[in-house]
Amino acid sequence: MTNAASVFDLTAIRAALQQTGLAPSEIAFRVDIAVRSLQRILDGDPDPGEIRVATLTRLADTLGLPLRSMFAAPRAAPEACRAVASDRPQDDHTADDASTVIAVLYDRETAASNSDIALALGWPLDRLNSALHVANERLGTAGLRIVREHGESRVSPIADHLASRASLATAQAHARGLKTTEYKAAYALHTGQKVTTANETRQRFVIGRLANVGVVHLEGSRPRLSDAARFAHP
Repeated sequence: MTNAASVFDLTAIRAALQQTGLAPSEIAFRVDIAVRSLQRILDGDPDPGEIRVATLTRLADTLGLPLRSMFAAPRAAPEACRAVASDRPQDDHTADDASTVIAVLYDRETAASNSDIALALGWPLDRLNSALHVANERLGTAGLRIVREHGESRVSPIADHLASRASLATAQAHARGLKTTEYKAAYALHTGQKVTTANETRQRFVIGRLANVGVVHLEGSRPRLSDAARFAHP
């Protein structure tokens, strides 16, 4: 039984770390990554946990490496495993193609058109699709995936906690609705009036409730109506 390989180029990362002269804990502090997560990368753990694209970008910058060079070249699968490695047939170039696709997409901040990628690489679309499939499997061990929609592809975290939390808050707001006192408070903020309630404790509770559902922002010296709420107001 063989162990799964790390998706990262350990030789390049370890060499770059040594050249910085910094301890892993110092690198982790500068990059804002857990020391344990960084150590798992350095140890070659095939499942280092969920690591965001932005975090890997900061790590590459701190180590002085191009982002794409942090990923290892794919290893050839043993003959006995190739028949069951994937449900779709792969030619001899698919593994290398996957590395090329990762390099093309990883540094981009926006999605890329599949047609444009295929044209730039001189590939037919079926070859690109096979490469995207394998690249998606490889990135999964780093907590990433290739999102393919509307004829475009991009690299994205498997779980975007901030987006999930925002969606949940929106769903809760629609499901529960706002109470009369909360509507009055939101209207007062919209018109520049003072929020009035029975007492100060109740006022903090109402404003806190509006903040939880995204109606107001609590930044600054006083609460203000969020952009989404202002644009939604008739």
